[in-house]
Amino acid sequence: MAILADLGRVSPEEADATYELVVERVRAYPPDLRATREHLDALLDIMQETGNVPDPHPEFERFLDGSYLEEAQRRLASTRP
Repeated sequence: MAILADLGRVSPEEADATYELVVERVRAYPPDLRATREHLDALLDIMQETGNVPDPHPEFERFLDGSYLEEAQRRLASTRP
């Protein structure tokens, strides 16, 4: 929560409330971290409701590219005994 508060420039209470809403209640981030259109839409809805992002633009589609996640998982697997 301290990292979220620091990077988001919000109070610890706001960071905790944000985490509870986005991660626990709405589940905008899937457990395996593989982004889907459904998860992206949920996150964008929250951002729009709170005034943190303009209407969605086509460039948001780039977040659905799973290649970075796949590469990170591959590298992590190669470091495990």
